Amino acid sequence: MFAAGSPISPHLSTKRAYSKSGCKECKRRKVKCDEGKPFCWNCQRLKRDCEYPAVKSQKKAKPDATVTYELNTLAGVGYGLVPPILGPLPISYDDPALAGNVSDLNKPNVLDEDEMINANSLKANLNDLVNLRLVEVGGVSYNENGEATVVDQSLWQHNLIKTKYEFPLTPPTSVPDVALQKVELESYPVEEEHKRYLTFFYKEFAPILLPFTPMEDLNPVRDILLTYGQGCPYLLSAILACGAFSAYRATPTVEDEQSYRQYLSNCLRLLSSGLADERRLAENVDALLLTILLLTSYNATSTSQTWRPHLKGARDLLSVYGTESESAKDSLVISFCRAWYIAIETLAGLGASLGGTLHTQEEIGALLVPSDVPKFKNDLEALWLLRSDGFNLLYGYTENLSRCLQSLIGLLRRVKAKKWKRGENWCTERGSKVKYFEVLPLLSELYGESNFQIISNTGIVPVDHFMHPENDRAPPADFQPLPHNAIGTVINADGSVDYISWFDISQQAYATASVLTILTQLLRMPSHCPAVQSVLKRVLGLMHFLRSVERESSTSLSMLHWPMYIVGLNCVEKEDRESTQLFFNLLADTGAEAADKILNRIKHNWTKVDQVKYDYGLIEKEQNDSEDEEDILLY
Repeated sequence: MFAAGSPISPHLSTKRAYSKSGCKECKRRKVKCDEGKPFCWNCQRLKRDCEYPAVKSQKKAKPDATVTYELNTLAGVGYGLVPPILGPLPISYDDPALAGNVSDLNKPNVLDEDEMINANSLKANLNDLVNLRLVEVGGVSYNENGEATVVDQSLWQHNLIKTKYEFPLTPPTSVPDVALQKVELESYPVEEEHKRYLTFFYKEFAPILLPFTPMEDLNPVRDILLTYGQGCPYLLSAILACGAFSAYRATPTVEDEQSYRQYLSNCLRLLSSGLADERRLAENVDALLLTILLLTSYNATSTSQTWRPHLKGARDLLSVYGTESESAKDSLVISFCRAWYIAIETLAGLGASLGGTLHTQEEIGALLVPSDVPKFKNDLEALWLLRSDGFNLLYGYTENLSRCLQSLIGLLRRVKAKKWKRGENWCTERGSKVKYFEVLPLLSELYGESNFQIISNTGIVPVDHFMHPENDRAPPADFQPLPHNAIGTVINADGSVDYISWFDISQQAYATASVLTILTQLLRMPSHCPAVQSVLKRVLGLMHFLRSVERESSTSLSMLHWPMYIVGLNCVEKEDRESTQLFFNLLADTGAEAADKILNRIKHNWTKVDQVKYDYGLIEKEQNDSEDEEDILLY
């Protein structure tokens, strides 16, 4: 290997200039890698997953070696600049393949004994999260050599969270593992200095986590997190970080910026104890899962979009401690975490450039538990997340439609496998075309799901329906009540008012957008095809709120992120494109920071759509994603 700056002999192959020991991402993009550890400069600049090839197995580790994950730090600054290093693992993890490797979770999880979850991977992922979040808000900047510098050292004074009680490092056994009750904000046991951020989490961030609630004043996701946060300092730190982030996003101030950095750093520091010993993981798995999934969601709503390592952490924890086995923890919260993971994983599989974190049918079968497993279904019903009619509030569609989406993801993975292989992603299947008769059963199931309705599958509440606000008819005895915020208001230009059913709109949008995906991505129909445009307009026809003279601000908009993304990619008419732009502008107003990036991607695709028209020779150009497309989660 040549020293930096030394001339390269003309007799050497040009390929060697890309660096033999560079990271996989730089090799994929065919650019020179500076081989910086744990992140090379290119990956830091582009916010990509930076993974180096595994050390060859014949290389032996030193007997006294310990596995640690290390980040760049500046002398004299300590963990104020970059979050604290989590301690070394037990000697049983003394494996050279793990040492210094940030992205062990970037490899497929085969679920055998040699590749099961290990604390080093989780610690690396959580360190990544905090480090990248600090870069995003400008607290840390990087020069061209990838060296970190502090922008404002006055922001890095740390104090642990003070509460009214001395909390242990693990949740107390007295935390009830039964159907939850509403957590009252006023009586929550935190010091007054944290109340403001707790309020922001309670009122601003929690509705983003669960836009569809079972009752007006009951948010199961919020209440589960707050219930366990009372006995778990690192989860409480993550909760307050989300609250401070919401405050910072609403009105950016130095105080809020400082606070949410400190909460994140506290979260990481407190997690070190829970992750230092794998034997304690089983005891802490519920709180760990809640923390990791919260941080995943928190990260997916931001501009940095470094969500993938954290979703993999949840995947690995669930693969060991969340399956139906003797080692699985019999807990309502584990079932909730599984459902939360499924909701995020489905969105990743449908819309992210690199797909989700599951890459084999075995993984999907092990982790994506269907709702007809009695315990899982009963747990979700006990937590008020699954309605008696089968509609899952966490997903935004029925459990039957969830199974359809998993089938669709499997077909998409087959089609995209060749591209993912080229990009050194972890798909183990060869790319292949999907035949019409393979998708025919799925189309039939999706058609059946389009007939599902809670109020009306048009999305409009009929005037004579008992849920219409101006109707005083009593609902049937077997109808499960809906909260008032499940009904939206549309004020038309002529002054008339329509009422819409958010639950029905979401169900129909996912079912119809799935058909649109089959036509365009599996059967390769061009966007200009009449059949494609017919399905597209059916989805847009559900978005009644786009014609309202008052701007819609409901967090329910986030449930329609993926369907409208698929619609946007295939818009050809000016009016439809204007509707798409309006939707993503409204979505951005609700706090979805990735909405602007998605809209820019859609606009870029419109240029390709306009070039294609009816020239079928350009279909491949229209429908192939860019290799350098950012890995955004449509959350």
